[in-house]
Amino acid sequence: RPYVVNNSAVSPNTYKPFMRNFGVEVAQTVKNFHGAFGVLNGTGSSFTNSLDNNESKDYYASADYVLDSQGSAIGVYGYKGKGLITPSAGALWENNFHRVGAFGQLTRGRFNFTGVATSGEEQLTSTNARAENLGLLSEVDWKLSDKVVIFSRYDYFDPDRSKSDDQLSGPVFGSNYRLFDAGRMTFEFHKRGKKALAGQSKPWEYRVEVGFMF
Repeated sequence: RPYVVNNSAVSPNTYKPFMRNFGVEVAQTVKNFHGAFGVLNGTGSSFTNSLDNNESKDYYASADYVLDSQGSAIGVYGYKGKGLITPSAGALWENNFHRVGAFGQLTRGRFNFTGVATSGEEQLTSTNARAENLGLLSEVDWKLSDKVVIFSRYDYFDPDRSKSDDQLSGPVFGSNYRLFDAGRMTFEFHKRGKKALAGQSKPWEYRVEVGFMF
């Protein structure tokens, strides 16, 4: 998954846009417009996502609009929450954080273009030291057939914009093969991660993944 949806910012906050939190959502679709608002327990990094670790609730909202008959769309989202921090020594405290984002998708024939930008702020300490983050994504997909899609994207995520050496970035190239309706195989090679040391370059990495949905 891209950095912008699958990466938390800075410790001790574990929030990332892709999380399986529990809560209640109210949503409405009117013609080409869809909006949603949710209240979550904010289970954070709980492995089973079954236990809430504080009494504060998290909130999110999203809205998107379909632009044409091919599925092109634009949208925005926002998330605001509190996470319970349990230090090895000292009192418990809650970190306030938020992240907002805008996204767009342009579909033309067999091509699909996607762009995403996110920005947020995290509380780092009980004394309210804070850090800002920034995420960017651009991707193009080309549908060769009903079973094969090739894609290319560039990821960028800066968890703390006050630092100059913690950014994650890099290109990804790959293809998806649909084995059947509920399964697919993905091949990709990428050069992602933190900036390489002086005089070195990030290595190319390869991955093959088989996924099944039940």
